[in-house]
Amino acid sequence: HLSWVNTDGTSEDKRITVDLEPQDYNIAWDDLRYDDPYSLEPVTQEDDLIGRSEILDRIIGILTTPAVGSLYIFGQKRVGKTSLAKVALKQMEKIQNTLCIFINIGTIADPDPVRAINKLTERLVRTLKRQIPATENFEFKADGSLTPLSDILEMSTLLGSRVIIALDEFDVLPFQLFRRTPEGGAFFTNLRAISSIEGVGIILIGGERMSFIINGPPSIQLNKFVPFPIGILDRETQWRDFELLIKNPAKYLDFSEKAISLIYDYTAGHPYYTKLLCAKILKGASERRDSYIDDREVNSALGYLFREIDSTSFSHYWEDYILEEESSQEEIISSNRKRCLVAFSKACDIKLQAPLESVYTESLSLGLDILSSKRIMEQYDQRDILKIYDQTVEPRIKLFGHWITKESQSLTMKSTNELDTEQEKLRVTSEEITQLIKDWDSYKGKFITDGRIDEFLEQFDTPLKKRIIFKVLKNIYFVGGMQEDQLWKKAFQELQNFLKGSEGAWQREQIRISYVGYVGKSSNAMARSFASANGFLKDIRGIVRPSQIKEVYKEGVSDIVICDDFVGTGQTLSNDLEKFYKFIIPEQRIHIFILAGMPNGIDCVTNKAYELYGRDRINIRCLHELSSKSDVFDVKAKVFDSEEEAERAHRLLYDVGSRLLPKTPLGYGDCCSLITFSRTIPNNAPPILWKESTGDFKFQPLFPRL
Repeated sequence: HLSWVNTDGTSEDKRITVDLEPQDYNIAWDDLRYDDPYSLEPVTQEDDLIGRSEILDRIIGILTTPAVGSLYIFGQKRVGKTSLAKVALKQMEKIQNTLCIFINIGTIADPDPVRAINKLTERLVRTLKRQIPATENFEFKADGSLTPLSDILEMSTLLGSRVIIALDEFDVLPFQLFRRTPEGGAFFTNLRAISSIEGVGIILIGGERMSFIINGPPSIQLNKFVPFPIGILDRETQWRDFELLIKNPAKYLDFSEKAISLIYDYTAGHPYYTKLLCAKILKGASERRDSYIDDREVNSALGYLFREIDSTSFSHYWEDYILEEESSQEEIISSNRKRCLVAFSKACDIKLQAPLESVYTESLSLGLDILSSKRIMEQYDQRDILKIYDQTVEPRIKLFGHWITKESQSLTMKSTNELDTEQEKLRVTSEEITQLIKDWDSYKGKFITDGRIDEFLEQFDTPLKKRIIFKVLKNIYFVGGMQEDQLWKKAFQELQNFLKGSEGAWQREQIRISYVGYVGKSSNAMARSFASANGFLKDIRGIVRPSQIKEVYKEGVSDIVICDDFVGTGQTLSNDLEKFYKFIIPEQRIHIFILAGMPNGIDCVTNKAYELYGRDRINIRCLHELSSKSDVFDVKAKVFDSEEEAERAHRLLYDVGSRLLPKTPLGYGDCCSLITFSRTIPNNAPPILWKESTGDFKFQPLFPRL
């Protein structure tokens, strides 16, 4: 209702009706606490792949040509390279008779180029044999080349199949393959020949190290591969895509144009950091139950993000783009790069701009010579991390610039003292060592002392490596004598519950304990341990030899207990159970108890036992299941704090393990099992824990097997 007085003194009024649209009141805010629309994981559906539709169409066009083309995708970490490849494969799978194979090279990493090629060839050939039944009789022998793969692909295409192979993290293959070496020349010649097979397409996916491949000797063999550099979303040409990246995942949020523009100002269109910020915006909206997002909400989310974001979100800026042959200098290179960033943060103004000369001057005060600073700053400019305009430096991504200049978030990036403090923080303290071995039992009759741990860690030459190995030690499952007794008592209680459940009543006389394999194997020792823990040794008939089992059945023995300490791959126990089969009669049940084991190994033993004896006659229990190898190096397993640390740990254990046991650097079956017993440690554990070495490479393990 408006009322006013005109200049001539007359009064007027007017009523106007305005409709104000309310926010959507159907939003289930409580449920959104468990929603993760801005997931940072790679996507596989086209609808979730934002901002790459044009590139995706071009890739699909190359892969759908009659001959099938090949290509490589490269760029910085976290820009969506893997997502793009996976969506492309998902699209290709819809085409009849098209087989798509995706392999992460990191899962078959090997520092030896010949072994790396063999592992890759074996994985691909076995996958093809499994997916194309007509090739299942294909015989091959790994010979250090891709020839067997070429042969089976020729066979597959003759059978009418189209095959697309995507190799993720291609640039983590041994650097010798990317240089002028016999192995490298043969590898890329084979790769080119395979890509020329009609009906076969190759997709290579890699990070910043791909530039060493593209611009190096392999470039001649890759000249038929179409390059697809992937970067951040451009404001001028991909603004619509950037809006969709923000709006599509959470369509119930209403972003203003000002909010979207502010998000771009801080993330520069980088998909990873955009999602990271939008996740904070969504969290704030859920708490306020307010779906409208303006610049005020974005600034609020930025405040939370600045307080919570840590170095793991940016560490690839100073840790990537390092040649494999420079790996021995990795920590020095990484530290010098960080010092340059510290110098920039000290030299820049409130607009996050710094004169280049001031950066060099600050670098000098941090102990870095100007020549090194120039080289590092040029690399940062080439990599689009820091941009140099007319002798002025500014961050490409404003979010990163604020992070490195914000005191509360600087971490290792404020001064030389802080960088040195980081090394000090990595140092393993005597208090930590004392706490580590506090609950450890004796090993082979001797207790492991603080001094012994110190001596073991001293074999690793940097504080970072010592810290990684210490984390491995912290996650070892040490089964001492008393704990072993408790586990066997638990096993016997479960046996009683099983018998009560199946029969209602049971008698001790119906149970006998036996073993598989020969007398000196662990199963025999575990049989005695189980019998001792549960009072069966009082009865001389408690433990029986396998050859006596049929005889004791006449005495009413219907249940046979088999014990073992550890199952890694499961092959040994499976083979022993097969040999044991001849000693059992159909009326007897087998109860298998294992102190600890790996998931895949337990599955192997279980399947074999069911196959031999039938499900009704087998009761199998693993009393403590360890993480599988992949879990040990998975951040979710909480052995390591970040993906970068887990990758570094994998490389360290693999490199040292390769010098100790070249064929099984992570332990027998590549199990990488973190477990030891008082009597011995399984050979499925990493060799760095148990394998001694003399000669040029001297190494003394913590738990020697001999």
